[in-house]
Amino acid sequence: MLGGNKSLLFNVEQNFHIAGPVRLILFYDAGQVRDIGQPFAWREDVTEIIRPPGPLLIDPAVLITLTDPGAAAAQIQTRVIGQRSAFKTSTGVEIRFFMPVLNVPFRLIFAENPQRGGVLDNTLQPQKAFQFRFAVGTTF
Repeated sequence: MLGGNKSLLFNVEQNFHIAGPVRLILFYDAGQVRDIGQPFAWREDVTEIIRPPGPLLIDPAVLITLTDPGAAAAQIQTRVIGQRSAFKTSTGVEIRFFMPVLNVPFRLIFAENPQRGGVLDNTLQPQKAFQFRFAVGTTF
């Protein structure tokens, strides 16, 4: 599932003033996103998609396959293979520099995502364990 219509977010930050407008922030974030009818939970099932058998006809020269769409849709199944924490987490360090004229923070963020199972990034690939980001402005 991608996205949802409700979210739950917890955030803890510790600010350290380094010099003038520069601050060092240690943070820990945890949260969930759920769709309509899905409750928030402590644990969630890890499922595996069982795909139907291969195509009915294969032409190796053309790379086009022929399948029976009705039969394939009926054969797709899922099974539960375990459980994991439903909360996705991120922890790390951030350096904020406040521009005196604009009063807008420039942010350099380094984060580790230890509980990221099932989370996709902006390119729909599995989320990486470590991230580095640059941002301008506040989080809220």
